[in-house]
Amino acid sequence: KRAMELVIGTSDIEINSDEFDNAMALAKEYVVGEWESANNFYDLLFEKGLIDPESGYLVVDNIEDMAQKLGWSVDFLRAVIDNYNEHRIEAEQISVGSRAVDADLYVEIAVTNATTTYNPGAVPAKIELTTGTCTVKAYNAAYKDNTPNTAKYYAETTVEIKEGKVEYLSLEVPMVNYGVTLSLPDNFSDWFSDYTFSIGKKTATETSVLKEGEVIYFDYQKGDVLSYSLKVTSKEEADSTFMQTGSYGSDEGKAIEAGKIYQITYNWATKSLEMN
Repeated sequence: KRAMELVIGTSDIEINSDEFDNAMALAKEYVVGEWESANNFYDLLFEKGLIDPESGYLVVDNIEDMAQKLGWSVDFLRAVIDNYNEHRIEAEQISVGSRAVDADLYVEIAVTNATTTYNPGAVPAKIELTTGTCTVKAYNAAYKDNTPNTAKYYAETTVEIKEGKVEYLSLEVPMVNYGVTLSLPDNFSDWFSDYTFSIGKKTATETSVLKEGEVIYFDYQKGDVLSYSLKVTSKEEADSTFMQTGSYGSDEGKAIEAGKIYQITYNWATKSLEMN
């Protein structure tokens, strides 16, 4: 009973490694030997979302979030995971959990002179690695192929793999370029019969035409400045066109940042284009 209390977190006893190992020994003797009790013990951990159904390992992608959801301390949950998995890990190997990887991301793991790339949706729940430093990269197809005018996602980190230890990696993969969309006032078409919106980097020789509601993506470079123009045809005056221009990125406090979708709107009051 005490072993079960320690393992599932119902005890308020402060545990350490030796105490937990003793609890596991008791569990093996008094609980695991009973088929029904053992199944109940496993099912309980499974119901709490801690056991990966494919590998049978205790897997937690974000240990802080999981501990909060379960009402356990982070130290206690880490002890549960490490001690449980200790009996499932071969010597000099560890496992890196990757169950929460987005379905459209490639995952690349480099250890010493070997690099393994997993296709989207094919990342195993557990990845066994030898000791040492490994580099983990995650990215989408647009980043891999350098596809123009598409959202690109990329992240990279290093993980120190230690013998007999389980490392839990939580890697946020942000958008590394930025986008721009155009939003016109609701009554814009009452006054203008047609419009052409053009946008491009100030240093570029070419511009792109953007329709309302579309998103255009730019590769990010520090110091980017966008220039844009809106050419409209008035309904009141036949064949009368007007041009409004603007730029963004050069003023203090208005630097362009990666990972954002900016919106350009037309302000009736100031009769100007605004980018936010």
